[in-house]
Amino acid sequence: MMVAEVIPSMPKATSPRLEWLDLLPDGAPAPALDELLTRDEVIEETRRHGVDLDEVTLRYWEGAGVLPRPSRRRRDDGVWALYPRWALPVIRDVRGHQAAGRRLRDIAPHAHALARAWALQDIGWLDPVAESLGVARAALISLAATYQRIGTERPISGVEIRFTDDDGEAVVRHTFPLPPDAPNNSHPH
Repeated sequence: MMVAEVIPSMPKATSPRLEWLDLLPDGAPAPALDELLTRDEVIEETRRHGVDLDEVTLRYWEGAGVLPRPSRRRRDDGVWALYPRWALPVIRDVRGHQAAGRRLRDIAPHAHALARAWALQDIGWLDPVAESLGVARAALISLAATYQRIGTERPISGVEIRFTDDDGEAVVRHTFPLPPDAPNNSHPH
């Protein structure tokens, strides 16, 4: 059984050492080596979708912790930096947020949450999560109404939705930043 919990939160920093395949849940099958993409293939495929990306930028995002690092695996004649196919929409999303003027440190938590969601979708584990979204939506509406009615002592920067398993372990987390003009952010910063 999946349980949805909604809590006000600040985005948390993510580990810069996280690899793409670390985002798969315990027990999930890793993609076969021939399903993984090299860094050059990722850049080529991303460019094919109209997103300007080069190796320096991609490596910078990885080093800064904005994106997970590639997995290093032996393939063919050497050790390669390899990415799952579901890294592509996450990389395109990061570039889109950056083009919209967002700072990389603000993009990182969103990128990691999106990467986890794509990993779960890739292995077919999102169906139970999707069923819980109705519960999460109702909780968000209730939370927003509460804060509009009573206000807060200090502004809230976002809402974190965390889907947990039966043991209370977070399976998927996503932080939704609140816009600066949200009713509960009217207090001086």
